[in-house]
Amino acid sequence: MIAVEEYTGVAVVSLARPPVNALDLPMVEELESTFARLANATPRIGVVLTGAGNTFSAGVDTKAFASYGSRGASSHGARYHAYDGGASFSALPVGCCG
Repeated sequence: MIAVEEYTGVAVVSLARPPVNALDLPMVEELESTFARLANATPRIGVVLTGAGNTFSAGVDTKAFASYGSRGASSHGARYHAYDGGASFSALPVGCCG
C-alpha cells in the first residue's frame, strides 16, 4: 500500500491504495513504520508524500473505520489525525503533493 522511491537526499513515499488512496488502519500503520524507518536511515533533505494515480488521498476510509469497533476506531481516528493536513514525522521535513 506504500511505495518508497529513494533519490539522492530525498525519499518519495506514495500512497497506493486504489482507487482513491483512502486511509485504513493497515495503511496508517504502514505509514508509521515507513516514516520511522526513514527517520532512522541515512540523513536526507526531506520526504515527499504523494498519492498514486489521480488522487492524493480521499482521507479516512469510513467503511473500514466502521468495521473496527470502538477500540479500533478510536486508535484509527487518533492515528489519522496525525496525518491530516501533513505533519512532520520524527523531525523529517515532509512535503505533501497530489
